[in-house]
Amino acid sequence: MKPLLIEAVTVCEGYADFLRVTARYNRPMFDNWVIVTSPKDKETQDVCRKYGIRCVITNDFHSFGDTFNKARAINRGLSQLSHRGWVVHIDADVILPPHFRQALNSAQVDDARGNIYGCDRVMVKSAKQWRALKASGYLGGFPQHSYHNWLRVSPRIKPEGPDALPDVPPVLPMGDRWADVLHGWVPIGFFQMWHGEAGQGYGINTKQYPIGHNSAERTDVQFALQWDRNNRVLIPEFVAIHLESEPSPIGINWRGRKSKQFVEE
Repeated sequence: MKPLLIEAVTVCEGYADFLRVTARYNRPMFDNWVIVTSPKDKETQDVCRKYGIRCVITNDFHSFGDTFNKARAINRGLSQLSHRGWVVHIDADVILPPHFRQALNSAQVDDARGNIYGCDRVMVKSAKQWRALKASGYLGGFPQHSYHNWLRVSPRIKPEGPDALPDVPPVLPMGDRWADVLHGWVPIGFFQMWHGEAGQGYGINTKQYPIGHNSAERTDVQFALQWDRNNRVLIPEFVAIHLESEPSPIGINWRGRKSKQFVEE
């Protein structure tokens, strides 16, 4: 089986605390990874330098008086890819499991290049929960699967005995899916994957993120809605891990970083 060519774009302004963690796990997953950040975000630039990730530095976030135009920054990153293979947009606070690439082969994505793909995610609400998840072994080898090789979607993470962590739920919750009656299910922006053939035509990007919102709100949904519902496909063979520094209301960081820093313990 021919290896998949996978390129990725991540926007990271004020999220270096998460990227320090996620880059360790995600860097091996991509053949080419572009991080888009702003000139003032030296911490993100340092993380990119440490892990050998290409860093695009731009003022696109705040051009034309915008508060936080994430879509414009995503489009800048997409313009730096070859689009000869698969393209992933992934958030800076999301981790892919070690079997990610094998899961894509199992899902036979290369036989359906006209689709946009999404996945489910486990929600980790604090550094303490993250520590417990790491201790559970959920991110090593094929631990997302049971001994019968069934996918364990919601991991049980609280260890027994003296190592038990107080205030950590025994089962982490799954993140919400986005769907409505009119449009159907849509893969949202924490992880979206499509083939370059489906996003380009006549040598230009025919599918881009809409830039008219002045924030990160709704643009991921609008981007995915450029594919018809029968071409929006969930990949259940793997589950991503979404890190948060604290329980927060939806959209807290859509206009720039507001949540507290994530301190890995």
